[in-house]
Amino acid sequence: MSGSLRLVVFVSIVTVVLASYAAQDDQNVAEPDCEVSLMQTSTVLARGSNEAAIVNETERQLEVERQHGHVLATDPVPHFGTNVPSVIFVLMVCSIPLVIMRLGERKFNYSNAIECIVFFVWTLSACHCFNQVINFSSAHYAGSRSLEPEETIYLVAQIITTVGYGDFTPATERDQKIMTVFLITAMFLLADILQSFSSSVMKHTTQVLHSVNVSAAEALLINQEEDSLKKEHRVKHVAELRKLGIVFLTKLYFHALLTAAWVCFYANHPGEDKTAFGAFYSSIVTSSTIGFGSIVCKTKTGMCFGAFFMVFLSWSMASLIMTFVDISAVVRDMSSLDKVEENERIISHLANIKPDSDGRVHRGDFLAAAMVGLKLINEEQMSALENLFHSLGVDDDGKVHHDNLKNVDSKQRLEDLPSSLRFHCTF
Repeated sequence: MSGSLRLVVFVSIVTVVLASYAAQDDQNVAEPDCEVSLMQTSTVLARGSNEAAIVNETERQLEVERQHGHVLATDPVPHFGTNVPSVIFVLMVCSIPLVIMRLGERKFNYSNAIECIVFFVWTLSACHCFNQVINFSSAHYAGSRSLEPEETIYLVAQIITTVGYGDFTPATERDQKIMTVFLITAMFLLADILQSFSSSVMKHTTQVLHSVNVSAAEALLINQEEDSLKKEHRVKHVAELRKLGIVFLTKLYFHALLTAAWVCFYANHPGEDKTAFGAFYSSIVTSSTIGFGSIVCKTKTGMCFGAFFMVFLSWSMASLIMTFVDISAVVRDMSSLDKVEENERIISHLANIKPDSDGRVHRGDFLAAAMVGLKLINEEQMSALENLFHSLGVDDDGKVHHDNLKNVDSKQRLEDLPSSLRFHCTF
């Protein structure tokens, strides 16, 4: 099974799990009239109500919020290990170093094992602290508390993809200190992963260019002609560009499917309150890892879905960039080949200049040969210009009088010029 097919199967399985999880969670979505915060209820009742009424209404509101799945600051937060999507997410994230190693076609060694273990320990530690130790403030709930399993993996995904929506922030200075430790270690881990990824990109690009040049060199050994090498170079470059173009379009199609899944989910899931364009905009902000934070996930299912697809979209975009780098490298290699051919063409035309009796070359002849070599003008056009110059009355020094240029009859003199030169010569 190819790598792309395995990735599609994995994404499909995750999507099915999230869909079943969303179906269960949809039953717990609060009605709009029940989504009244504790603070709002207390404020309303405080106006003209006695203390007993406030207490009764507060208890009723707490019960309503509990029935609809809201975790309050006074309630214990469930452990992320009891949530199936959270466990799947942790296992998926911990496999990232192995995936990058596979892309770089490197053998598993001692250093890769250490990297995987460290990343695994960081991911589990972050999930545990976000879920059980650190208190976060957020616009999603009143007060401060630790994060639920869905919120935990949602925040971890923001960190490892560097999206950083900013909808969850540590509540106290103590929480900020703990969070600082995780962010600093995450920077080093991500730097190592990005370095491995960039090395894989450079290695793959080098292999692409090497395969093109080796194939052309083999053609040279067969034909024993330099022209055949140039021709084969161009043919191989074009063939490689065509192959890379198909790969790029395939990855773009897969990225479009991920984006479509993102848009369909967030535009239709109850409680997210996003338009189709708003969901599309959030997918672009997420895949580019910019994360403005103006449009964020609001429901637990949305956060769970976003945690997985944050990684999918970011990885898909990185894969697209990797293929685009390969295409750019092949195009630049073709441009360098064109530059070599251009230089050889100029040298060939300069070598064909006829010197004077002293063996010297006139400046005008040199410039004319160079212009022909650069394809700024062809030999037919140059010959027509020479004929026009001689028809203006050349003296013994090889020059014409300036008055002769003013008295040129355009209709008569320009009739013999190529059509590509007539427009320029009339000005």
